[in-house]
Order: sequence, then structure tokens, then C-alpha cells
Amino acid sequence: MNSTTPTYWARRLGALVYEVFALFAVAFVAAVPWVAILPEHVVSAGNPWFQVYLLLAFQLYFAICWKNSGQTLGMRAWRLCVVTDDHKALSWRQALLRYWVSLLSWLPLGLGYWWLFIDPQRRTWHDRAAGSRVVLLNR
Repeated sequence: MNSTTPTYWARRLGALVYEVFALFAVAFVAAVPWVAILPEHVVSAGNPWFQVYLLLAFQLYFAICWKNSGQTLGMRAWRLCVVTDDHKALSWRQALLRYWVSLLSWLPLGLGYWWLFIDPQRRTWHDRAAGSRVVLLNR
């Protein structure tokens, strides 16, 4: 199965859905010290500093996963892996760059993600920026 088959697209979408649930867990765990340490008036979901704090917690989750195994929980469940162009593990720089550009990929109505449907190498904007690609693992 290659990156042009419908099953590949379904796996990418499935991993993305799983990731939403994983991020809820990351946000919950990250919120515990925020709530425990800070005064009550600072603890609110609308606090911009809390939003930045969560973005950094998400960054840590993704970067550690991509750097160590090339897989987040969603990617592991759907047998996907992110690797460099020469099929090696991402460096810290690549993992961090991939994360931040992936956030930008959502901004223009997700165009950075939709890009993989027209890209000849089936890569998103953040894959292009980081020099990475998502591959399907064998059983």
C-alpha cells in the first residue's frame, strides 16, 4: 500500500482523530500544575498565557514522540511513522519545526494539510518545511 491508496488517506485521518483525544489527555495533565500553583484569578481557559502554556505542552508531546519513535499515539495505532527524507529519525530541530509549521498549516482553512492531496510526494506544508514524510509501516 502506498501513499496514493484510499486506505493511506483513511489512516492519516484516523491518526488525526486519535490525536485529538491524546491532546485532551495532554491538556488535562498539563493543566494540573497550572491550577495547583497559580492563584484563582489566573486560572481560566481564556487566559492567553494558559493558551501559550498548552501550545508548549503540545509541542513537547509531539517533539518527544517524533524524535524518539517517529510516532505519536495516533500514528502508532494506525501504523504510520514520520521520518526524514532519508528514512531516519527526526532531529529536535526538525520535530520542533514540523510542530510549529503544522499549526500554521491549519490557519488558511487547513490548506497546509489539504496540500498532501496535490503534492506529488504526498507531503503537507510541515513535512516540506521539516524535510519529513509520513510512511506506512508494515505489520
